[in-house]
Amino acid sequence: MIYFTVVPSEKSGFTDQLLQLTVLMTIGKSLNFRFYHTKLVSVRSSGILENHGSGQGKEMTSGAFGTMEPPSKYDLLDIYDFLGINEYLHSISSPLDGQPIVVPEIKLSDELLRTRQISSYGGLLTYISSLTDCDSCHRSEIMLVRLSVEGQRTFYKYVVDDIRFQKFALNFGKIYNQTRKNLPHPSLFSGTNGKKVLVHVRQGDISVIRTPWRTYIPVDKRIEGWMGEFHDIAEIKSLRDVNQLLFPDDFRRFLSSFHECIEPDGYEMLLFSDGYERAFQMIFGRLQTFRFNEVHKQALINSSEKYNDEIFKDFDALPNCRRFVGESVNQLFDLVDSVINADVVVVGVQQRMIVKLIAQFCPDSGPVVIVLFRTERPDFSNIHPRDQERFIYVDINHYHTGEIRERIQHDSNILLQKSLRKDE
Repeated sequence: MIYFTVVPSEKSGFTDQLLQLTVLMTIGKSLNFRFYHTKLVSVRSSGILENHGSGQGKEMTSGAFGTMEPPSKYDLLDIYDFLGINEYLHSISSPLDGQPIVVPEIKLSDELLRTRQISSYGGLLTYISSLTDCDSCHRSEIMLVRLSVEGQRTFYKYVVDDIRFQKFALNFGKIYNQTRKNLPHPSLFSGTNGKKVLVHVRQGDISVIRTPWRTYIPVDKRIEGWMGEFHDIAEIKSLRDVNQLLFPDDFRRFLSSFHECIEPDGYEMLLFSDGYERAFQMIFGRLQTFRFNEVHKQALINSSEKYNDEIFKDFDALPNCRRFVGESVNQLFDLVDSVINADVVVVGVQQRMIVKLIAQFCPDSGPVVIVLFRTERPDFSNIHPRDQERFIYVDINHYHTGEIRERIQHDSNILLQKSLRKDE
């Protein structure tokens, strides 16, 4: 008897791990292996800055940097427990009747497929089957196959395009909705002010920090000269591969006219951001590489304590807008729940996690998604096969609110119709 279990990459975020899970589940089920659940844990998305707290899921107010939130019933849960995925997978897991023979982990990658000259889903299944075709399989002993991925994974398209993917793929949205029935999570939306709008401004480890003496420090490793000082932010913006970086002020300018995009319904807005604590931690961990004197060091430390509020306070002028700035497990749970239950989601091109979350939990229903970019339109077809239909791409330097309003109305109607058909 052959069983399989899924081993997601520890280096991946939870939305990447979920895609790995559903792809590898499809492969194992297609081979008629029995599924055995190994508990999922997201190293990157659990225990986030748990002892530091930058907002901790609370609305940021002046002087609130570092406020700790009282413990909640979710404090000890992993993101997969909050989503209900571990519990669901445990419920469909086949029990192992005896001690299994564990074969070496089968790591799938583009490089493996090139080396083995595999160019189809059928070829991939044949290859995996050959690795499990041993003497023990023909006896009463149990074999447990460990499936995982590594490196580049464009081979996913072979799996996703196969008809068996629709048969075996996990319905994360259904799992989540059932979990919330059993363990309700209070919504941050009041539901009384028109459309529910969720905005996420990603900063964190891709931030550019302005020092008290008016220089700029980019912490994103992709930027040439990262962790160096620049005297003009225009120098950073002009560097190669920085065109796609969006700053909080870019979002604020777009949102200042957002009421024109959403008329006549009105809206309530939740603005989330991971803020700048992670960026300052990265800088403080490398202080020896800077030529800061003691006065500058202390000024930078003092600046970090109120930096989030200084950067985001201008968003308070937006109507019906509440902001949640910082990184914590509880705030992640609030963010996920708010995304799934929003009517409209606004993110920047650098925020792929939320786009992946929507593509997996509500690919043909749920919120209208606006993706802001600068100059070069992104290609998210590897996240959603019909990305230009599912997402509204908006160049922050060239857009018309009337066109966005029409597209929001059109997409809302389409998503509602698909949702109603799905519920029939």
